[in-house]
Amino acid sequence: MRARGRVAGFLLLAGLLPAGGCNLAPLAILFAPRQIQKAEVKLTSGRLLILAETARPDQENPVFLSALHDKLTEILRTNKVPSQIVPLTELARLRQDNPDFGRWSVARIGRELAAEEVLYIRIEQLVIRPTPDHPLIEPQVRLRMKLIAVHGDEREARRWPPKEEREGRLVEARRPPREASDATLLDSEAAAFGREVAFQVAMPFYDLNLEEKPPREP
Repeated sequence: MRARGRVAGFLLLAGLLPAGGCNLAPLAILFAPRQIQKAEVKLTSGRLLILAETARPDQENPVFLSALHDKLTEILRTNKVPSQIVPLTELARLRQDNPDFGRWSVARIGRELAAEEVLYIRIEQLVIRPTPDHPLIEPQVRLRMKLIAVHGDEREARRWPPKEEREGRLVEARRPPREASDATLLDSEAAAFGREVAFQVAMPFYDLNLEEKPPREP
């Protein structure tokens, strides 16, 4: 019945157009199936820890990291990914309470927070402004990510990406440069950049409509 309704609707619209095959092109586009890219891997329906760390301490940017985490959480929820995201406050508390936290494995951090999986994001390079006196803000990032199961044999813990991508899935992004005319722009650009990068990080984990481009922050 649903298929008949679609055909009837198509014929009705076609009848309203002047004769000529070329006029059916917009209808063909209208009725074309959506281009959907299936998720590469399904995330756990249990607790998921999003752990983002910078490889270089001097490039640590809490504004970028917080915006990345919050937007990534929002995207996964909007697209009905069932994971229960571990709040950043729990991770911060664990880090603060354990002086040897920096020596823990990713899997151990996940277990300590009762997570089933960890989405580990290692930021190899993060630049918001090249130098403090540089006239332009030029956000750019290079990161790699892996999905780690925290239980069982740690040698077999990696769930994604495929082993061919030994160092993890590579994500690179940048924003157009803008004049550093105001000191407050540094944080606002870092936050906007974090939200933009979140879309690229999230893409492998839900069914993606290829016709919808990730939004650009103003």
